[in-house]
Amino acid sequence: MLQAFVLPFALYVILLTGCVGMTPVVDEPGHVADEKWIEINERLNLQESEIEKLRASVEILNHPVSRKKEEARMIPPPPSREETSAMVEENKVALPSDDEEEVVADSRHEILHWYFQGVQELSEKQYEKALKSFQEFLKAGRQHPYADRAQFQLAKSYYMNREYALSVREINRLESDFPYSFMIPDALWIKASSYLNLGQEYPGFLVLREVVRLFPRYPRANDAAARSASLPKRGPQIMHRQ
Repeated sequence: MLQAFVLPFALYVILLTGCVGMTPVVDEPGHVADEKWIEINERLNLQESEIEKLRASVEILNHPVSRKKEEARMIPPPPSREETSAMVEENKVALPSDDEEEVVADSRHEILHWYFQGVQELSEKQYEKALKSFQEFLKAGRQHPYADRAQFQLAKSYYMNREYALSVREINRLESDFPYSFMIPDALWIKASSYLNLGQEYPGFLVLREVVRLFPRYPRANDAAARSASLPKRGPQIMHRQ
């Protein structure tokens, strides 16, 4: 619609301007007439070039719209938990270690200072300060690309501060809000450890079994299997009065 209106109108304006600016050739000597025709041809070539530029501009205006529509049709559905596990195994995604974090997000985001400050405080065993930093980050940027990492680090900070119940709560929130996060394997390990530190062996066993089932190549999968082997395979029995 835009192209159909702009191009004819621009052509009309250019041709009209060019015709008005032309001086009619009447009874001119041969060499003068040749110069006039050369001038006319040069103007026509210039006008054709301007028309091509206008056509290209209209195509550029229309192109992003069609491209976005095509991309929208090509967006696949989100993967399941099992598919996410397969992605980790097949691509051998490196999980963050306990003592380092790589910077892969845009540092221009103003709230990132809360995240990296929390990582630094956690490495320095200033757990209360780290908790506050990660909470401030999540309060301001729960949709940020680093939000799942911040949620994991918050849970880890509670665990390191020996607040195991709060650590389990925050890991549950990580699983709920960011089910496809690559932080899930480490989070499940901490969740199982939190349950065991709380004396809840059967929930710990269930989480360790999930680690082995979903992430068999996770670096701590063998440890998870060994720890679960020594735990009760059934929950506490409820006694009923006769």
